[in-house]
Amino acid sequence: GYDRFRAIAIAYYRGIDGIVMLYDVTNQTTFDSVIIWVSMMLLGNKADGSDARIVTEEQGKALADQLDIKFMETHQQKRT
Repeated sequence: GYDRFRAIAIAYYRGIDGIVMLYDVTNQTTFDSVIIWVSMMLLGNKADGSDARIVTEEQGKALADQLDIKFMETHQQKRT
C-alpha cells in the first residue's frame, strides 16, 4: 500500500509550489520517512513537552538544514 500511495501522492502534488512536511515527534518512522518527500518546510508535530518525544528538535533542525528548507515545531497553546 505505501508505495502505491506514494506514487499517487507524487502525481497529485505535481506542479504545486510547495508542501509542509509534518512528522510526529513521538514516532521515529514518520521522521525517517521525511527524506523521501519533496518539501519547503519541515514541521514537527506534538512537540508540547510530551515525555513520549523520540525525535529531538535538534534532529529536526539538522534534517531541515540538510534539505535546505525551513523548520518549526508545533506546540499546543494552553487555554486560560
